[in-house]
Amino acid sequence: MGELNDQVDRFLEYFNGWRKGYKIGVFSYITLNLKNDKRLLIAGSLRFYPQVDASKILNFRHESKSITAEIICWELKDDPLKLFDQITDGIISMPNGKCLQMHVEKNDVWSQFNSGNDLTKNNNPRVATLKLMGGDILGLVGSVGGLEDIDCELQTSTIPFNGLNDLFWLLDLGWYQLGNPAGLRSELVVRAENLVVLDRDRSMINGEKASIKLIMASNLPKSELKIGIMPWDRSYEGRKSISGDKEDVEWLEEAGVFKGSVEIGVGENPAALVFISHSGILFDRWWIFDPEKHINHRYAAYKAIDSELAELKKFLSGQSKNPADDLESGIALLLGLFGFAVFHYGLTPRLQEAPDLLAFTEISQLAVIECTTGIPNENNKISKLIVRTERIRSSLLDSGNAHIEVLPIIVTTSARDSVLKGVEEAEKHGVAVITKENLDSLIERIQQPPPLPSQLFAEAKLLLPH
Repeated sequence: MGELNDQVDRFLEYFNGWRKGYKIGVFSYITLNLKNDKRLLIAGSLRFYPQVDASKILNFRHESKSITAEIICWELKDDPLKLFDQITDGIISMPNGKCLQMHVEKNDVWSQFNSGNDLTKNNNPRVATLKLMGGDILGLVGSVGGLEDIDCELQTSTIPFNGLNDLFWLLDLGWYQLGNPAGLRSELVVRAENLVVLDRDRSMINGEKASIKLIMASNLPKSELKIGIMPWDRSYEGRKSISGDKEDVEWLEEAGVFKGSVEIGVGENPAALVFISHSGILFDRWWIFDPEKHINHRYAAYKAIDSELAELKKFLSGQSKNPADDLESGIALLLGLFGFAVFHYGLTPRLQEAPDLLAFTEISQLAVIECTTGIPNENNKISKLIVRTERIRSSLLDSGNAHIEVLPIIVTTSARDSVLKGVEEAEKHGVAVITKENLDSLIERIQQPPPLPSQLFAEAKLLLPH
């Protein structure tokens, strides 16, 4: 239990350090109803927010023979961390005073704390998370009839649901995988949401001024806020920062949060990287740009066809009408927007033994890519990719191109946390795995100053263990 306590303590330390910024808690969960009124957690999500419009939170409770599901929203007046008092025993103390039980056998609660540094590194707002996973509950699910019986029960409810997956989606628990190869386990994810964030839709460069809009939890001191800026030309004299309590920064309190606005000179730069920090902690970073000066000419041309990137996002979500084929097409488009030379074989019937995609960087590095909407090793993709990659390496060697670096990559629309076992298996064989988080980040970067393909190739290599 030492590692569990360490991971929980790290989250508690983070949360307590920013406690005054959080006002609202939202807890959604699904439990398995066992004998003697015992409720065993299948999946749960606890989120702490600086503010939230309670009218937009679904007032929801479902109870049937085998399943109970609920969404609870409450104001954080008492100590919200009491729910962790018995977590080492797999017991979660709910805000209404009741308890939920994770399935625990032989101290098998697994835990992982993530401070959110990986998110800010990829230009996403900081969110700190604690993930807890208990023991395998498949046998207990069988004791109430099994997954198919539960699905039928939900489909015949007064308020019907198309099985457990539909219920997971409604409660924002879509990350939970019923088909997880690691087994069906009790899982709880706790999130301390972002406290300071750049308003991406309203921040931009206009002429020689960067107009920066931001949103901050109302209980945080403005004097500890810092807005930093690095211009596109990366000049030393163009780099600067400003404190949130300076008179140049205008503030308005609205809907329980502070909204700030400031203009900072950037000269003739078409873009600038903005850093938003508080008390020495980076909470957000983002490239803002002048909409009249498109830096990525490929994106400027693509906008004439798919102006809001809506079709590309649909292709890369794994939720389109033809998810497998559309994912391949989406990856080909995405790589093309970043300047890769792309060869798409996956949809060509006579070339089914080829990789889905080959993508060359500007310095002739080669990514050999397979795509999946499921786990990385779905349909034995890892071994197939390794064989195809070695065949390509041999061909390059025989033709006098042994200097070309080749990297096998699997792209999945699944979240990394949900396919950790598959990611580890791929990495053991030198295969990098691009997950939903990476795809989301790349979509956002299309509108920013574009990295060279070789830079993205290097970032993919960094996904492999060193």
